[in-house]
Amino acid sequence: MFRDAWELRREDSAKTALFMKQDAQQLQLKIDRLVDRLVDADSDSVVKAYEQRIERMQHDKRLLEDRMQNAGKPAASFEEMFELAMRFLSNPWKIWETGHLGLRRTVIRMAFSEPVSYCRKTGLRTAKTTLPFNMLGIFLQLSAEWWSLGGSNP
Repeated sequence: MFRDAWELRREDSAKTALFMKQDAQQLQLKIDRLVDRLVDADSDSVVKAYEQRIERMQHDKRLLEDRMQNAGKPAASFEEMFELAMRFLSNPWKIWETGHLGLRRTVIRMAFSEPVSYCRKTGLRTAKTTLPFNMLGIFLQLSAEWWSLGGSNP
């Protein structure tokens, strides 16, 4: 299931890269048209306006090209990312204890689906957790019910 999700995400990234490439090509066509108009322009103000517009378009094109280089390329292999995710799910507190602010923010984003709310009178409110933690909670609840009913180890 995780590998299927990984592949779907990779395919989406590849499609996004293709759309970015098409956008970059369209920008280049617009730049070429503006350069042709620039050559025929007589007024200094028109020339300056064309030059500014071409500069902005070239900047946008460079940004698209930079994003295209990274699109569709995962930061690590599926196996590495899966292992990292399982370590996180097994013990997010261990990552929290490092004290690194960036890691703590990541733990909060990955564990809670909404910002944690705070009430002045009662303190922190119960936060809504993300799907993986919801599923783990359901699994633990079902396991506890199984054991309380006298279930045996499979």
